[in-house]
Amino acid sequence: MVKRTYVKNGSFIAGYNAQFMEKNKYGLIVYAYISNKNPDSAAFLDIIDDLADKYHPKYITMDTGYGSPEILEKLGKRGITPVVKTLKNENAAKKITNNSFCLSESEDYLICPEGQRMNFIRITPKGNHTYKAGHCELCERKKECTPKSNAKSVTINLNEFKLLKQAKEMMESEKGNELYSHRGNKCNVSQG
Repeated sequence: MVKRTYVKNGSFIAGYNAQFMEKNKYGLIVYAYISNKNPDSAAFLDIIDDLADKYHPKYITMDTGYGSPEILEKLGKRGITPVVKTLKNENAAKKITNNSFCLSESEDYLICPEGQRMNFIRITPKGNHTYKAGHCELCERKKECTPKSNAKSVTINLNEFKLLKQAKEMMESEKGNELYSHRGNKCNVSQG
């Protein structure tokens, strides 16, 4: 039974949100959760601890909508590696965004897509880190990166930035590609 809630224009929205977890490679559904919580990512946050306690997965492969920093952080705390294309890393227009930059190991500077070092400037009152480039005037990509100023400035939430970069690196790895390729499997319901 699907609960439907009708709205004024005659369309409906789903009243239930079903989350299914399947055993990768085999397509066997091993976990199901139904709630009335939306969006999907909010419902998924509710099941991470239970899923981790019952199945101790090493990896979880998810659709793009589940690549939020909150989900990535909660999975990481449970020792689970997410395999997901995150919304902030996906950029269909291939524009330069904050996630186009690389963080140094020491975390005291960023490296722009053209290889220029961007030095740490300050921590904002909200705890975000700001980095600024020295000179962008001669850069070939200046117009698409920073059209209104002479030098690019990037302000990031350092924890979120690192989580998104880790997810991107996993997706670009051989293991991530192999795991992600199984998302299209047909699923079978476990009877036990």
